[in-house]
Amino acid sequence: MLDFILKIIELFLTHHKNKFKKIEAVLERRQNFIDEVKKIEQNTDLSDDEKRALKNACAQLVCGSRAVNYELVDYYFRNKNFRNFEIIAPIIAFWEDAVSKEYDENGKIKSIKIHKKNHNRERNYIVFSFFLTIFIDWMFIRNHDWVVNLLIKYLPLNIAIADIIFVVLLAPLLYLTWLAFFGMMTVIDLKSYTEDES
Repeated sequence: MLDFILKIIELFLTHHKNKFKKIEAVLERRQNFIDEVKKIEQNTDLSDDEKRALKNACAQLVCGSRAVNYELVDYYFRNKNFRNFEIIAPIIAFWEDAVSKEYDENGKIKSIKIHKKNHNRERNYIVFSFFLTIFIDWMFIRNHDWVVNLLIKYLPLNIAIADIIFVVLLAPLLYLTWLAFFGMMTVIDLKSYTEDES
């Protein structure tokens, strides 16, 4: 469960918005990605393994995520049904267990589909986490007086300071709830980044 919560926190911190706010920055990153991949493919001095490693590094650079590899970025780059490949690829890489990939004869990804069993499991985990955090928030707020009295009893505080500490303690709980909500929306939206379900 802790591993799953850490996964959601990482997802929020790295992928909750398009980090490249200016369109010019997006254009520059994409152009650099395309140019670098062409140079790598044309370089005859490099072995296949070196080319693969360098293309993976280019993919990670354009996406701003170490979770992606070139084959995943290349799939979304080639697929006309998807825009913003540098945003979609890290999301799919993050939830890799929930999808299945099919490869063509050249070893390139031909399609990415939802793996129903794994997707349902991931969705159930995150929905459970979301409702668990709501329940914890509700219990904490409901027991406000008890928490404040406990703080006053064991620490030399007046009621105003104890209330401030209560709010400070509540803030991380609400943040975890927001993260769980974000994760739940991402898992549900995963289907829009894949081909038809398997």
